[in-house]
Amino acid sequence: MPMKKRITNRYYFSVEGECEKLYLQRLDNIIKGENSPFNVAFSVKVEKHPLKYIKALPITEKTTVYHLIDFGDMGETEQKTFKNALDNMKEAQKYKSVIYKLGYSNLTFELWLILHKIKFTRSIASKSTYLNIKKYSKHLLTA
Repeated sequence: MPMKKRITNRYYFSVEGECEKLYLQRLDNIIKGENSPFNVAFSVKVEKHPLKYIKALPITEKTTVYHLIDFGDMGETEQKTFKNALDNMKEAQKYKSVIYKLGYSNLTFELWLILHKIKFTRSIASKSTYLNIKKYSKHLLTA
């Protein structure tokens, strides 16, 4: 039986950090699985400034671009970073023919991912606590 050609859908992402990049790389691999009828091409770059990403992006037609940011503790610095990203996205849309869309992750989302792999039997009060998860390895059980 001849194999059907899979159409490739291309997606562009600027991301705040390595965690978001890793999420997308994993999603890309899952979608491209052996038996998947779909094919995707993710263009992912760690770039906190959406306008810088757009300036380097080799596109000539109207394109949707996603900016992923960590929306966690909303202290003064985080609020400023978040507002700057939104302003930067708005400016980037004027520079090239792009539609910039925002996606965000937070502590709850990241814990949800972790808890799909392990059973954690301890409460966590802050992001810095769960980032040092090895310290609490006695509380981890394989799920």
